[in-house]
Amino acid sequence: MKIKSLEVLTNHLDATTAFYQDVIGLEYAGGTELTSIFRAGDSLLTFVYTKAVIKPVYHFAFTLPCNQLKEALGFMSERVGILPLPAGELIADFSGWHAHAFYFYDNNGNVLEYIVRYDLHNDSGRPFSGKSICCISEAGIVTSDVPALAAQLSAHYHIPCYSRQPPQAHFTVMGDDHGLLILSAAHRKWFPTQIGALSFPLRLIFTGPGGKEQMFRHGYG
Repeated sequence: MKIKSLEVLTNHLDATTAFYQDVIGLEYAGGTELTSIFRAGDSLLTFVYTKAVIKPVYHFAFTLPCNQLKEALGFMSERVGILPLPAGELIADFSGWHAHAFYFYDNNGNVLEYIVRYDLHNDSGRPFSGKSICCISEAGIVTSDVPALAAQLSAHYHIPCYSRQPPQAHFTVMGDDHGLLILSAAHRKWFPTQIGALSFPLRLIFTGPGGKEQMFRHGYG
């Protein structure tokens, strides 16, 4: 599965535009008075302005070249505070996923993740920058019923459960190494923070089995 586009909300569009351009270094791909669109490798990331009283907070991840995690960590450490893990280290070792990652907040408090997945074999020989990001790797989706949403995604979009992560009642991962949907129960904490997950509207465009492009909306009326 490949995430082609992720659309989320923000209370602070101008500051978000500045953060993703100047701090992360993504290419600005256009927008309006109410939207900003960025190119993250093969994916598009769109922020839509909202006046919602409760500040939207999401979790999403970006895939990096699998030989550039430490270089990326150094690059981002000069720009943001890297979130420490429970034991104080900065890099998470997801041995079962054959991946490593680190985390930080954006200006909205979104929990961002930079992850390398070694089985993608996507080494890069260029110096790391925001343009080194390969794609949106993960999108967190919060729901009151994880098994029901997983069943819906399987039945309607033919997205499989991630083979490296057994499904659980409060946490299920769907997709493959190219793109994952992280299904979380409401109030479950986003790793490695103490932030309880809440459901906010998002829109995804992705390619599933066979390469067919599909759209999924969550949290809209």
